[in-house]
Amino acid sequence: MLEGADKFLKIAVGLGILSAGAGVGFHYGIYIPEMEREKISREEQRTAKAQQVESQKQNRLIAQKQEAKINYNSCISASEDAYKGDWIENCKTSGISNKGENCTLPIALADTLSKNMNERKNRCLDIFTEEL
Repeated sequence: MLEGADKFLKIAVGLGILSAGAGVGFHYGIYIPEMEREKISREEQRTAKAQQVESQKQNRLIAQKQEAKINYNSCISASEDAYKGDWIENCKTSGISNKGENCTLPIALADTLSKNMNERKNRCLDIFTEEL
């Protein structure tokens, strides 16, 4: 009977060690690597998302700068058009020679028109810098 118990005990201990080894092997061979893969995957997803958000920010910033530049150029063009219109209008009433587009105006009036155009252009620049 002792022989049977001794044999059974050896088998039970062997199976116990085998089970413990299988558990440890599963833990270190399958479970931990899977957790690490998931952790790495989550980190890669976070990084990709952060890069996507940063890329979207950069694209919006570029679009805003392009829009601001277009608005600035339009404002400058409008300032120059207003200057030309004022010049032609004043040529009709105060022109010294050649009442057409290339007429000569008195210096004080020409300086005033130039000053007004420069002020409009400066406002354009102020608006441009505010938009950035």
